Amino acid sequence: MRSSPSTAERWRLFVGTRIAPEWHDRITTAATDMMRTGIWRRIPTEQWHLTALFIGERPREEVSRITARVARIAERTSPVAVQGGRLALMPESAPTMTWVRFEPGSAHRLLHEALAMAIGVVPENRRPHWPHITIARGHTDPAPAGPILIDTLAVTELTLFRSHLRPNGTIHEALSTWSLR
Repeated sequence: MRSSPSTAERWRLFVGTRIAPEWHDRITTAATDMMRTGIWRRIPTEQWHLTALFIGERPREEVSRITARVARIAERTSPVAVQGGRLALMPESAPTMTWVRFEPGSAHRLLHEALAMAIGVVPENRRPHWPHITIARGHTDPAPAGPILIDTLAVTELTLFRSHLRPNGTIHEALSTWSLR
């Protein structure tokens, strides 16, 4: 018996770039001071990533099509640099996340839009588009952005991830990885 589309297994997907371990200690040390107040649940460093496109819940049967389309974008995309990564509590008015937030840049935005078009999802419409690494979730009072921790982060590969939502935090499973040309 075949499952109907409404009962088919659905996977929560996104495309991003893993954060190299050489940044982990620097970010963790700086974040410790910023997160002394409030209630924070740190995201394990091996889960840190810079998202290029959140795809959302998709039927498992679509994963191979999505994988092929991300591979095509990776084949024709040069590495992208995001710059000025500094600690920030977001959203600024009532923080629920601690980010390493990079300056908005057209190259990362164009990558986001190309992936959205190829996969058939609506690109994020928030302006500016803030490339970021989420390092903790929780809440606290607003605080100013911290000093720059990462001058330039090179996005040299794309990974298709599946998110597994768990009570103690989301686990990101890498499904496929491609180097940018």
